[in-house]
Amino acid sequence: MTEAITPAPEVPNDANRLLVVRILWTLAYLIVPAIALVGIEVWMRGTVYVQTWDYNTLKQTRGQMHYDYLFAGSSRTQLGVDENVFAEEVARLGGPQNMSAINLSAGYCRVMYHYFGLRTMLREDPNCLRGTTVFVEAPSGMGEYLLWTDPWTYTRAERVLFPGMIAADLPRLWLAHTPLEYKLDMTVRFLTYNYKSYALRGILRAEFFRVGQEAFAKWLTKRGADDLPPPIPEDAPRFRTGTPVDPKVAKNAPAYFAEFYAQEKTLIERHWRSWDTSVHDDLVKMVEAAGGRVVFIDMPQPTIFKPMYKWTGRDEDRRIFEKTVAERWHSWVLHSAVKFSDESYPDRFHLDGPSAEIYSRALAEDYMKHMNAAAAARESSPQ
Repeated sequence: MTEAITPAPEVPNDANRLLVVRILWTLAYLIVPAIALVGIEVWMRGTVYVQTWDYNTLKQTRGQMHYDYLFAGSSRTQLGVDENVFAEEVARLGGPQNMSAINLSAGYCRVMYHYFGLRTMLREDPNCLRGTTVFVEAPSGMGEYLLWTDPWTYTRAERVLFPGMIAADLPRLWLAHTPLEYKLDMTVRFLTYNYKSYALRGILRAEFFRVGQEAFAKWLTKRGADDLPPPIPEDAPRFRTGTPVDPKVAKNAPAYFAEFYAQEKTLIERHWRSWDTSVHDDLVKMVEAAGGRVVFIDMPQPTIFKPMYKWTGRDEDRRIFEKTVAERWHSWVLHSAVKFSDESYPDRFHLDGPSAEIYSRALAEDYMKHMNAAAAARESSPQ
């Protein structure tokens, strides 16, 4: 005889409704924030302006990929070299005529930034660097002494790298001798930099406070407040880009410099005697393989920077670098042909507009001297 199967007890309707309510509340906790985040993302993409990354927007914003002269450095080169004045002066001194030039230097950028940027250009157009001279900043006559195992960015400037990075760079990032927090932060930033609502949260927060401060300042002004920060004077020094220099920036420069120096001390004050494993070596080889060449430029600097580059052993490091440039990379280091007083650096870091023009012409003159000397050496050498 078959044993009877006891039917399962029916679930009361109240229990079913409770289950449905719980599911709906769970979905609400996921869906509502998701909708809010999507809304913020759409709003930011349509309203928040972020300066485009020059390296991967050259074709769209400049109309061309190839340039005869390309400057790659930090804000020192960005504000200290007028690329058009340089090209005009080279032509005036008997060099090639009608040469195109672009300055892709940017603040807070290490050589990794320009390596990724040039690589991005070459992926877009493998011939874009053919015949190009890439001028790379060399502080105090020596390139940045960096390995791939060093930090890739300055503090507070991590996001500058991500438009040029690819997924294949992540293993090398994780092999760097940097804290776990840095690697995690860089990885998350790389994976999310296309999402403005997350990647630009710091910018959004700063913009929020700026708008609030301006509104509060206007409110105080209407009520007769007279202790507000003074406006930038009309006759304030200007950089070559036309940007005026706020006096309080120069006033705060020593404190900022001390903070920067403390962060970079371990990198700045180490001897660097072998460049064949450096990031510079990879950059030079990449440019040469693409048909271009790299020339290093010793940008002028104010006296505040002298302690960073004047210490025991640095002269020997610099000599080894110049030997590497000449024998391994077959190029030169263009040293500053003119000297400027500290008054030419209104913010204590960067050349003002008139000084930048003077320096750009002097740089062109020094460049032509090296070019003419190289041409004479080729003519005199036996075939």
